Amino acid sequence: MRTIGRGLAGLIALWACGACADRDGLVEVAWLFDNAKLERIYPVSDIPDTCGLDSQSGIRYDLRVRLSIIENTPACLADLGNPDCQVIEPLLFPCNRFRGTAKSVPVSMLDDGSDPGYLMLVEAEIDPTDTPPFVPNATCLSAPGPRVRAVRPGRITDLEVYQFIVSGIESQGALLDIDMCRPLEDGGDGDGDGDGDGDVDTGTDSTT
Repeated sequence: MRTIGRGLAGLIALWACGACADRDGLVEVAWLFDNAKLERIYPVSDIPDTCGLDSQSGIRYDLRVRLSIIENTPACLADLGNPDCQVIEPLLFPCNRFRGTAKSVPVSMLDDGSDPGYLMLVEAEIDPTDTPPFVPNATCLSAPGPRVRAVRPGRITDLEVYQFIVSGIESQGALLDIDMCRPLEDGGDGDGDGDGDGDVDTGTDSTT
């Protein structure tokens, strides 16, 4: 009986390990908004959230954050907006939050055991009440470019804190010119940092 019990326990352990290997991971990100003088807009500021903010034109807008998880290939890096490159549907987080989580993210390890990680693209989005939402140009709002991070089964990949610099807000109490923030016709390099080089942080997440 003891032998049978040990054998059964071993089978259960093997099954559990196999199930763990198949589990998805989670990706967490936090963010903050600073103005051109690096004074805090949100969070820990005079405003409770970034919903219904006033603009220079009088049009209210929400300032939100979107997370896209993209396959880490040269083709996808060259075309970050390609739907075929998306690992999961991009997540647009509420404007009354400063942290968000993507659940059920497939692991980034390949069948051969290598792990190229994913491109993690975190963008700010302006959502006016009178026009469709858009990602502002870099002269209005600058952000880090995409970063490469691994996603492991059952683990949390913490992207830590992203700092968005809203250059279009010069100081505390100043209002944003929404029209000035609309995307430039040339579109830049698509990495969100406004430098035109498309550079990527290729470090992988440290969780093991």
